[in-house]
Order: sequence, then structure tokens, then C-alpha cells
Amino acid sequence: WYNTTTHALKAQVLQTASWATGGARSNATFRGAAFGITTAAVASGGTQTPPLPSGPINNTTELYNGTSWTGGTAAPLNLGYVTFAGQNSLGAGTQTSYICIGGQFQPSYTPKNDVSCYDGTSWTSKPTYPTGTAAGGACGNDDLAYAYGGDGGSGAISTAADWSGSAWTTGTSLPTAAK
Repeated sequence: WYNTTTHALKAQVLQTASWATGGARSNATFRGAAFGITTAAVASGGTQTPPLPSGPINNTTELYNGTSWTGGTAAPLNLGYVTFAGQNSLGAGTQTSYICIGGQFQPSYTPKNDVSCYDGTSWTSKPTYPTGTAAGGACGNDDLAYAYGGDGGSGAISTAADWSGSAWTTGTSLPTAAK
């Protein structure tokens, strides 16, 4: 377009991009944990055995460097339905600073309060979350995080807690219970 005030011709440049194929995972799974960026990603857990998604959940971890997948240290617990709607754990962070909170697992699907952190190399169990929860929200990383809401087993909860990197403290509850 032409700007009559500055007497300048303006143009918009269109950028295009395309999808590229990366290396194949050796552990094909359904609804496991996945986090990171294109050149530094982690995939862990999920179901492997048909009929998907009802097969057993595993703790296998693989790392992606932008080109190929390699094996990583197994998670301390089986991870399934992570960061998806449904029976899931709360998670936040990056490939080198990730926190995984609670979740519901086979066979009981009772919400857990387990907490594990991933440092880019290995998983470590941490102090438990104040209550069993699944399907809530989280932000931050394994050094500083905030988790809120979820399903406590009998419906939505309003619980919130702050993670200092070593301990949980009670946060301000949500005004309305939410999953």
C-alpha cells in the first residue's frame, strides 16, 4: 500500500515454511509425556501395546536432538496420559528442567501425589504434592513451579501449591474448582 503522509510504498512479505521429517522413535507410544523444543525434546512413557490406548503404560524415555532419537534414563514411574485431557499428570518445564506432578494410573486410576523432576539426563523423585490430583495445570520448571486445580478423584478441586525446588507450600486456592 502507499502511505500518503510519508510518501512511502509499503509491502508485506509472505514467509513460507514446510514440515520436515525427523528420526523415528524406537519406542512408538500413545499419550506419553512430551516436552522441550525442536532441537532438544524428551518423550517418556505412554502405552505401547494394542489396543491403544488401553495397553500397559511404561517409563521408557527418549531424547531428540533435532535429527534423531536416542535412549534416555527411564522415568521413576510409568507415565501415561501426560499433558493431555483425561487421566493425566500435571507437567511444566523444559528438556533440562521439567517437573511432573500427580496423575492417574492403571489399574486403580486413583489420583496420585507423586512428583518427579527431569534434568535432561535422569529422573528424580521429589517431595509429594499436597494432594492427589490429575488433569490440573502447572507452570514453571523443576526449580520453581506453580500447580493448580485438577481432579482429586471425586471431581474438580481448587487446590494450588508453590514449588520452591525442594518443597511445596500451600498457594491461594482457585476461586472455583477446575480441572
